[in-house]
Amino acid sequence: MTDNALQVQQPALPAYSEQNVSMVQQLAQAQIQSAYIMAERHPRDWDVAEQKILKECRRPQFCAIDPDPKKYGSSIAMYGVPRGKKQDENGKWVPNIVRDLTIRFAEMALPHIKNASVDLWPMGEDEQQRVFRVVRIDYESNVAEGEIIIVPKTVERKSTKDSDIVVATRKNSYNETVHIIQATNEEMEQAKLVQYSKRKRNLVLSMIPGWLKEAAKAQILETQRAVDAQDPDAARKAIYAGFAHVGVSVEDIKSYLGHSNDLSPAEMEDLRVLYAGIAGGHTTWKEIIAAKEESGDGSEDLDALINAEFEKLENTAAQVRKIKAKYIGRGKDLLEWLQGEVAKKQNNGGKQPESKPEPAKVEQPKQAPIENEDAEPPAKQDPKPVHTAPPPVAEEW
Repeated sequence: MTDNALQVQQPALPAYSEQNVSMVQQLAQAQIQSAYIMAERHPRDWDVAEQKILKECRRPQFCAIDPDPKKYGSSIAMYGVPRGKKQDENGKWVPNIVRDLTIRFAEMALPHIKNASVDLWPMGEDEQQRVFRVVRIDYESNVAEGEIIIVPKTVERKSTKDSDIVVATRKNSYNETVHIIQATNEEMEQAKLVQYSKRKRNLVLSMIPGWLKEAAKAQILETQRAVDAQDPDAARKAIYAGFAHVGVSVEDIKSYLGHSNDLSPAEMEDLRVLYAGIAGGHTTWKEIIAAKEESGDGSEDLDALINAEFEKLENTAAQVRKIKAKYIGRGKDLLEWLQGEVAKKQNNGGKQPESKPEPAKVEQPKQAPIENEDAEPPAKQDPKPVHTAPPPVAEEW
């Protein structure tokens, strides 16, 4: 009876599915056509868009850190990541913090740009991943750009729970066991939203002219400086509270700055954008610390000293990478450890050698062992002459 019921219901499924797909296609086509018509009737005006965008950038709430743990970083309009190093006004080497606009700014600017949309379309899935495409359409220029999102159906963890479904295991660079676990729907949805936010930000910012983005950055900094000047204590506490939600303590921040005094205006600007970079997934605290240590203090290059010690140890490239991975963000500790290893190699009791190294001894070539020491050495023999056959003599007739 169950088989008969299935046979009766099965033919109706394709007809319903085709009808449903047709309705979705008609709806999407109607929306796109209406968007093109509205773009033709009401074209974009960048002067109007600039006025509205800069007005939002003047709001203190839009440029300040929101300490609410449920929506931390939602009000940050600009983030920063360390990229290389530069010299400040005193000639000291400091990390070069590159600033850019966040997804929150892109979401705010998109309605003011007008005649553009960003949509997420599913492309398919298999047993290992789900594939989506983020599409941005500019209805005025009739230009569409898109980026692909791949959401894996597995996650990696060092520890497992009873409810986890372990698919496989692997060894990481520290020779630790990592479990590959089947992801839940909530985890896949969260991974999709994170990637969608980054792709949407890139596609929206690519539409905005460069002069407008620079004007927005300058206005955001001006707004933040005005708020910080009014109440520096509140601004400092908001920065500390924001970092606490991403796992960075006040002690870590003061160690990074190198002092425990009040924050200067420049330090608050740098910390604010670095926090937004961590909250947005653009960088990590370890990377920020590593960039700080690599910049040095101008008197010596920490990275050059580390590489010099590695040359003394004669490590392979693979060994160097593995050792550096264990000391990410701890350059000074790595240098001390390497100096100790070099001292051990030089057999100086674990201490750095103070005297000059002895010149390398020239090893004498080893002689073959003599079986009978009393026997006289064999006399040198002349090489045996090589006899060659004489040429044939022609017979006389």
